[in-house]
Amino acid sequence: MGPGRKELKKLIQAIDRGTWVRDTAAELLREDGDPGLAVDFDRGGRLRADAIQAADALATALAEGGSLTVAELRPAFDALRKAQASEDALLKQPPRGMKLTPAPLPSPRPFVDAAAKLAAADPEAAKQLEAQLPPEQLTQLRAKAADAEREREEKKRAQPPPAAAQAPDGGMADGGMAETEAQAPSNTLNISNEAASLIAKKPPKAITLREDGLFELSYDDGNYLVDPDGKLVRKEPPTPAPAKK
Repeated sequence: MGPGRKELKKLIQAIDRGTWVRDTAAELLREDGDPGLAVDFDRGGRLRADAIQAADALATALAEGGSLTVAELRPAFDALRKAQASEDALLKQPPRGMKLTPAPLPSPRPFVDAAAKLAAADPEAAKQLEAQLPPEQLTQLRAKAADAEREREEKKRAQPPPAAAQAPDGGMADGGMAETEAQAPSNTLNISNEAASLIAKKPPKAITLREDGLFELSYDDGNYLVDPDGKLVRKEPPTPAPAKK
């Protein structure tokens, strides 16, 4: 993982380098209009696109291996913001008499999958990422994080439970008889189904486990009651605010 993290840093630097090449070539084209600079301009776009693709794949792999931090991912989002600002500026003020090839950023946005895996594994990292992402990417992050959490829970449920030791006559190894006990309701909410959709759109004011085993997601327009698997059971009116004395 160590060499991979060093390579990710180099790839993010390559993204910035591609943006710098395009900006510099465009500025020189405005000054003297040398057509040969258009080759450098296009080369910067290809360099940046290749670096973004490689960095995105590597960041996702590092996140899956638990070897990615917010500090290492933050420069990647900064590089994307600078690249987008560069493309917007070039569209507004292109060099006169020159038709330059645009280099739009990939869609869906790179590094969102890596950020979602990081957020699903570390709540503190999720808070740090939400504080620095724009609204569009923040919505994508929450949806991806919900998907990652659901996949992780599904993998846990798919694993067979440990088999209890039994005696040849069907009794338990300690002399007792095998009994089937009713499982208690889960006290953990699985962010999936309708719960995932609600949380991806807007975080609730509070999530409360009720005595009946349902989870209450509190919003201004009402309280959404979901079961431990995230399935919506019903919606209740919002809890009235306590009267002021």
